[in-house]
Amino acid sequence: MRAPLRVTLSFLAFWMLAGPLAGQVRADEKYYAVFFASQSEPRRPRFSHTFCTFVRAESGDVNQVAEPKFEAHTISWLPSDGQVRVLRLRAEAGRNFSLNDTLRLVRSEGQNIRAYGPYEITADTYNKLVAQKNKLEAGAYSYKAIDTRRPGACNCMHAVTLADPKWGGFALPDQMYGFPSAQYLAERIASANEIVSTNQDWILERLAIRNGAGIRYMDYNPQTRQHLARVPADPNAPIVASQPGTGTTR
Repeated sequence: MRAPLRVTLSFLAFWMLAGPLAGQVRADEKYYAVFFASQSEPRRPRFSHTFCTFVRAESGDVNQVAEPKFEAHTISWLPSDGQVRVLRLRAEAGRNFSLNDTLRLVRSEGQNIRAYGPYEITADTYNKLVAQKNKLEAGAYSYKAIDTRRPGACNCMHAVTLADPKWGGFALPDQMYGFPSAQYLAERIASANEIVSTNQDWILERLAIRNGAGIRYMDYNPQTRQHLARVPADPNAPIVASQPGTGTTR
């Protein structure tokens, strides 16, 4: 081997080994999601909502100068003015609300909030949610609370479930508005093995909702098929879901 070639190979080997020591490792990206549902008590279609926040984050490196990237998106599909008219005959313009605007709106209506997650999810699931959010914001759908057989229109629940065919799309039953919709989503993503890990609570800190602020965080155990309250209630206390009543979706 000629000397220049040996020098070149030695130089490359040095940088391959020295890079990690110098903190030059490329930050890893991971993906997370929180599935929310809110409802009034007693549960009423007009005052219930389903929404989802999903995140792309870099794990970063202790030697990095810049803060690791944290990119959050939300699907929260409502009429443009935020007021649901359940029996409206025609579809209307929809608007995708931010997480903070959604929480402010549902709390102003006296709704209680439950959330499943934060879950670490696959990149494929994250990309599907981003694609669905982009469709909503590009005007691919209008809003209609009762969206059965209404081409081009969807309600808040289907705005989320349409992101992935395995989540059922328009097949989510009408009576599953409010808390049952989040239970359904948790069961679907768990059974589809799209959850990498659970209880990623640092995501809540970055979303500025770490203390709950009236949000009850839930877990779903696919082995026992139980829905458990995690925070602030006893994490071992099962939540007995009320029987779904008749009603319309939001």
